[in-house]
Amino acid sequence: MLRAYERFQVQGHLSLKVPDTFPAILGDATLDNISFGGFAMNSRQRIEADTVIDFKLKPDPVDAPLVGRGKVRYAKADILNQHNYKIGVEFMQVNKEMLQHLITKLQNMVAEDIKNSQRRKKIEFRDIPF
Repeated sequence: MLRAYERFQVQGHLSLKVPDTFPAILGDATLDNISFGGFAMNSRQRIEADTVIDFKLKPDPVDAPLVGRGKVRYAKADILNQHNYKIGVEFMQVNKEMLQHLITKLQNMVAEDIKNSQRRKKIEFRDIPF
């Protein structure tokens, strides 16, 4: 299956709640990856597919949190730890400028990693005796 948007592996902290319910707080989760279309997270609490959630996302490389609303698209038990769940969320409402800023920062970090990796490879290659 071809994805509409590139995913970026990134760590971060999420605060979650279900709007218009009591108690509304779902708790915390950890970010696994993010794209222009949504994000994947790891949670100790299962959230059923089609549940609408409000989130506050604080990825490490961004200063301000990304706040918005999304819809759970999948939730399945983690293969390695049955007490954790892998959950995919599609953005419904999000500050697109802030999301663009975050994705651009992540793209720049990936490009810098590739550049540094290639630089190391070149240096290592020159050091190989023939």
